[in-house]
Amino acid sequence: MRRKVVKLGPATLVVSLPSKWIKKLGIKAGDEIDLEEQDKDLLIQAKAGHRLTKESIDLTGIDSLIKRIVASKYLKGDDEIEIKIDSPEKARLVQKRVNELIGMEIIEQSKDRLLIKDMGGSSEDTFDSIIKRIVYLLNQISDESLKAIKNKETDLEYLEDMELNINRFTDYCFRLLNKKGYSDMKKTSVYYCLLFLLEELGDEYKKLISYINENKLRLSDDLVKDFSRINNYQKDFEKLFLRFSYESAINLAKERDRIINSINQKKESSKPREMEILNHFEGITDNIIKIMGQLLNIN
Repeated sequence: MRRKVVKLGPATLVVSLPSKWIKKLGIKAGDEIDLEEQDKDLLIQAKAGHRLTKESIDLTGIDSLIKRIVASKYLKGDDEIEIKIDSPEKARLVQKRVNELIGMEIIEQSKDRLLIKDMGGSSEDTFDSIIKRIVYLLNQISDESLKAIKNKETDLEYLEDMELNINRFTDYCFRLLNKKGYSDMKKTSVYYCLLFLLEELGDEYKKLISYINENKLRLSDDLVKDFSRINNYQKDFEKLFLRFSYESAINLAKERDRIINSINQKKESSKPREMEILNHFEGITDNIIKIMGQLLNIN
């Protein structure tokens, strides 16, 4: 799309905005837009709040994927979601999922209809602080898991609940990216990948915890030592995330290789349950280094 630059007055140059774009966002004369210089490029962004997005979902006759369907509209960035239902059970499923979606509330409810609305708003200023919070929570779940394993605890269900908070925050960040993108638009896709990997890392911790919990396992001192090493590796990753440097990234990659080499050696003589634990250790370690790869793209 090309636009001709027009001279307005003795020293002012102007260019018109695409009509399709301004109609889509409801921009009118007198409204403000953001302009950001990026080397030779000029990024034009509409101010938030010009247009609320609404969508309707008909769940009558649908008996599966209900929570996932509702969540998909939240992640997409819709501000209001009207849902048609045909049973109290579906209403309860929707309510349960809405409780997990930051900022969303059910503002109207009848026998066959629910109206969900974003009551908290979405601010791009919160994105960076929330993603740091996610990294902190991952570090916390690693710490708490290690303490529980060292104490030979076998009821670790409370640790699985911690992982749910990670999912709530990653979902909210996905929503922010889908609604507005990252403040530096060139980094939006990288942050999307990074968030996906952070969520995967949380899932890997959950799988490890669930396996230990379901089988009431007490890990050997040798496996506890391995997990302690991974816990330190997780802490080093958090430091790298908060203050990136190539030297720290290289050290993290070297430690990853040492951990994986140690795990592979143990696998050669491991029993089935030990093998499963080691596989989860490997998954956690590899996920962290994949996230570090995305940090290289951002910094």
